[in-house]
Amino acid sequence: MRERGDGSVTLANQCPKAVGSFLDFAYSGEVLITDGNVDILFQLASFLQVPVLSRACSDFLIATMDLCNCLPFLSLAEAYGSASLLHSASEFVVRNFFDLSKTQEFLDMQVIMSLGAACTQKAVSSASLYIVL
Repeated sequence: MRERGDGSVTLANQCPKAVGSFLDFAYSGEVLITDGNVDILFQLASFLQVPVLSRACSDFLIATMDLCNCLPFLSLAEAYGSASLLHSASEFVVRNFFDLSKTQEFLDMQVIMSLGAACTQKAVSSASLYIVL
């Protein structure tokens, strides 16, 4: 690896502010995760393979989950390989399916995506599947 000999690492295509927050985290073990930076920190933690930061981002998203953001959180969970976020978002979707089906975010989804989200849980009732179809 070239970085080993150079003593430097170049992080191309990364947000400087996120890299700064990550470096602060690397040195102090603390990071302020907000609605405004969680996505980019999650992306960076996934890219750099830092499970403790990925988990912190996942925990933050789980704590802030609601009807308006649970579907995007499913996508983030899949993109960044977060099993805990995927599980929590999937359960949230199943538990709140009736109310979720009335939201604009749900209505804007493709039918196939709706079915995929609903069918990830074994507890989905046939009534819920009927609404999606």
